[in-house]
Amino acid sequence: MRIIKSEIERLRPSPPGQPYFEFDDELKGFGVRVSGGVKSYIFQGRVVVNGESKKVRRTLGRCGVMSVEQARNEAKKLIGLFVQGVDPLAKERESETKLVTLREVFEPYKKARRLRQKTVSVYEGALRRCFPDWLDLPITQITKQMVQDRHQEISNANGPRGKGEAQANQAMRVLRSLINYAGSVYEDSEGKPIVVENPVKRLSQAKLWNHNRRRQSIIDRSQLSRWWRAVSGLNDTLRDFFILCLLTGLRRNEAAGLKWSDIDLDAKTLRIEGDRTKNHEDHFLPLSDYLERLLKQRRSEYIFKSPYVFPGRQDQGHLTEVKRGVNQVHKASAVKFMTHDLRRTFLTIGESLDIPYYALKRLANHKDGNDVTSGYIKSDVERLRQPMQQITDAILHYAKVSKSGRVKITRRYQNDCPTAPL
Repeated sequence: MRIIKSEIERLRPSPPGQPYFEFDDELKGFGVRVSGGVKSYIFQGRVVVNGESKKVRRTLGRCGVMSVEQARNEAKKLIGLFVQGVDPLAKERESETKLVTLREVFEPYKKARRLRQKTVSVYEGALRRCFPDWLDLPITQITKQMVQDRHQEISNANGPRGKGEAQANQAMRVLRSLINYAGSVYEDSEGKPIVVENPVKRLSQAKLWNHNRRRQSIIDRSQLSRWWRAVSGLNDTLRDFFILCLLTGLRRNEAAGLKWSDIDLDAKTLRIEGDRTKNHEDHFLPLSDYLERLLKQRRSEYIFKSPYVFPGRQDQGHLTEVKRGVNQVHKASAVKFMTHDLRRTFLTIGESLDIPYYALKRLANHKDGNDVTSGYIKSDVERLRQPMQQITDAILHYAKVSKSGRVKITRRYQNDCPTAPL
């Protein structure tokens, strides 16, 4: 048919879900698509790009909104591009791809990497605090000099914990990961990545990364007695949580998320499911005698109130906030610590007892990529029972705690810490 206004008006609506096409007799590829009662100008043809021929169809505009002559002229322009071997749709997609922003990349990134909620929160915090003005900036417009300047700016900023060297490094690692992902997923019309070189590479090339010492703090043996007594003055949930962290070496979130279904008091074991461990593998630990008694007592009091061993406020969810307890212990004992210090203390005492390195690795659920046997040896939880008991006994000894009971509170300490139980 001849694509003219009168002929278009005579075209009947298509059945639902069954569009049809009518093409112009004179201008090859120019036509009208009828979908239901909607009529649109289209152009379709074949274009050869890099020796490969492919069919391309493009909608030009709505009939009635765009005139026939306007649509015909647009179709002629496309014919010219096809003759030159240019795919207009690919060019449009390339232009859109090169405008992808940090905010837009983050959504598919966290799904593709299957990030845990805690990691997502860390990434969101870094982007919000350190790159608020870059969130809607196309990634391709982030330059090496911009990265260098922002890294220095964050590093020199003063915060509650001093200068921001650690925060600057963390923020740039987040940025580097997002840009690497964008470079691997988003391509131009020729299939080349939109990011040829990650601008964060400047920090390595110019050796600008901040040198942050890894935290090595622990609770010294001489402090354990004061620390334990102060912990005994907390409410029972915080008290038992800190003690379990110290006697197992579990990470804070691993211990806080423990459910009663993870505790087997008959087998005297506990389990951390792989979706909550750092290496994504199930972690089984034997219970020392002291921990078995502690958990039996808690179960008798809490199993009907919450599925969690350490319930949150009003028995909703699990324990999340421990900062107040940390501060109370510090005030009462003058022992400054963070929850992760309990893990380091556990491993340090274990090492001092000459417990084999392999057993310490298994107790800590550490994975050694250089250990070629690690993938073949199935850890037996019973093999860890003796070293676990050894570490517990040593900690109780340093803390001056009876193996069969709670800490003994002296009269002098009661005066210093009136909240401690008799």
